[in-house]
Amino acid sequence: MTRLAVVLGAGGIGAQAFHFGVLERLVDDGLDLADVEVFLGTSAGSVMALALADGTPLDELRDRLLRRPDERDRDRDDIAPRPDEPRRGLRRLLPNDPALLRHAIREPGLAWTGLAPQGPADSRWWVQPGVLPTSWPERARVAAADLDRAEVNIMGRDLDRTPSPQDAVAASMAVPGLARPVLIDGRRHVDGAVLSSTHADEMLAEDPDVVLVSAAMARPSRRAGRILARRRLDAEVRSLTDAGVHVIAVAPDEAAAETFAGFPVRRPEAAADIRAAGRRLGPSLRELLDG
Repeated sequence: MTRLAVVLGAGGIGAQAFHFGVLERLVDDGLDLADVEVFLGTSAGSVMALALADGTPLDELRDRLLRRPDERDRDRDDIAPRPDEPRRGLRRLLPNDPALLRHAIREPGLAWTGLAPQGPADSRWWVQPGVLPTSWPERARVAAADLDRAEVNIMGRDLDRTPSPQDAVAASMAVPGLARPVLIDGRRHVDGAVLSSTHADEMLAEDPDVVLVSAAMARPSRRAGRILARRRLDAEVRSLTDAGVHVIAVAPDEAAAETFAGFPVRRPEAAADIRAAGRRLGPSLRELLDG
């Protein structure tokens, strides 16, 4: 049986909408997501990777993530203060770690993160309640940037050392400057997109036959961040293909980018737009997988 890995990249609510379009196209073409060997998510994609790996139906997950937040969601009783968090005060204005500037040439995202303020927000509040599983699904992997080791941390490979799904997603979504770093195993972690929007080449450790990459941030753009995301994706695809892995990388074209740019606000009517955009993703993705 073909070992399929699915990679869901970063990019906020618009990226989640794009991922739903890609996955719904696959499901419409006959793919059973239960057959996916492993899901890897970065930042916004981490929420979906954990939920889908846990068996949450695609349409149910879409309705949960893309609906307007209910008034009841404002009073969260599922998030307790972290005992390891220092008192914030002016600390939130201090840079994360200026020493990270030494990585400016190799990893410009790390250098920028080092200068960014530590931020006021707790990224655990950015996930809708009831979306994440209570325990770690074996098929799930989540990417976050480990500031203390200056490298990516792929959580989920060692289940004995895996944090809670909530803390893993908080780490993967901790946008520098907006959300303070999250401690995992005593080390500071921030948004995985600091290093790569997809981390697709990390799937080599899973020994897949096929890797499907939904790369919302690699869309056409003159913005430096988008250009870097595209270059990283191209390098990751080369690493996979050089190892004999078949890769299908899907990124928004200009029309799709315009469609999914309109999803900064969660709204229930998004489903029809997502499905329509997914149908415009070119040839049948299922045919590409079969090929």
